[in-house]
Amino acid sequence: MRTLVIAFVVMLGFIACKKDIEYKSSFEKSNRSWKAFKASSNNNYRFVVSGTSWSSGSWTTTLKVQAGVAVERKFAYTIYAGVVMPPEGWTPAKQDEVLARINLTAAAFRQQTGKDISEYLSWTETGAMVGAHTDTPATPFLTLDQVYEKAKNDWLKKRSGTTTYFEAKNNGLISACGYVPDNCADDCFTGIGISLIEAL
Repeated sequence: MRTLVIAFVVMLGFIACKKDIEYKSSFEKSNRSWKAFKASSNNNYRFVVSGTSWSSGSWTTTLKVQAGVAVERKFAYTIYAGVVMPPEGWTPAKQDEVLARINLTAAAFRQQTGKDISEYLSWTETGAMVGAHTDTPATPFLTLDQVYEKAKNDWLKKRSGTTTYFEAKNNGLISACGYVPDNCADDCFTGIGISLIEAL
């Protein structure tokens, strides 16, 4: 009986270890910073998620939260087809440059994508429309509460055959979190990269 009890305790310890996460102490410290920021900002903030792909270019998604509720999501390609978005946004001249790079007319682009190029390259959703754009690399709407939950329950889980990343360069808040399967060459990162977090 004593041997059975010891075996059971060892098994429970093994299961608990398997559920542990990478960067545990760094994550917990950052989570405490998040809770302090959430309280000091009254849960009103915006954050910018950056993304990149070898085939699509790069983009940002800006998410605005008021009292913990989604109120706005903005998306913009910062580079598309090798064309860099100017500081003032996608001007008609730059949109034409993109079309020339991909060898399409505006009408052909609309036929292929179902959107005008201006709406494809950047858009804003507010209120009940948040989350309306689909088939886009834009970050799905997540509050920072949900980001920390996903980090703990998915992105930082200990798993074999992957390399895990965690950084907290936004004044202690998450700036990068996720994992990449070993021996994967392109667009393999699962997680999030946050370039800015600020109170509103």
